[in-house]
Amino acid sequence: MPKGYVVGWQIEMKDGSDGTGEKALVFYKIRPEVITPDNMHSNIFVSSVLDSPVSTLYQSVHRVFVPMLLKNEQSSKGLDPKLQSLLGELDAGLGSVLRKRTDASAPARGAAVDDNIGGE
Repeated sequence: MPKGYVVGWQIEMKDGSDGTGEKALVFYKIRPEVITPDNMHSNIFVSSVLDSPVSTLYQSVHRVFVPMLLKNEQSSKGLDPKLQSLLGELDAGLGSVLRKRTDASAPARGAAVDDNIGGE
């Protein structure tokens, strides 16, 4: 696998016999290395759509795609500057929405914007 590529898997689960309440776990392998017990937490990012699709999108953009497409010199070279700007704006905008939600529900929930199931 060439460097800079993200591999993703998705597992969909259904709650109930009528197919409602769909849930999903998404696994991203973010480094082109063999997975071992020692590097599993830094090489695999796991996200879920259990609570909020907005939070899931933010986590995926912020922890997988921004580092790969904006902070990786090799990958960012071929990306249109307008797309880089839009990705940065999406990351900032989603983060802002989630921080506002977290601030509004802080006494009840106390979860941080960067909480996730797995990854760094």
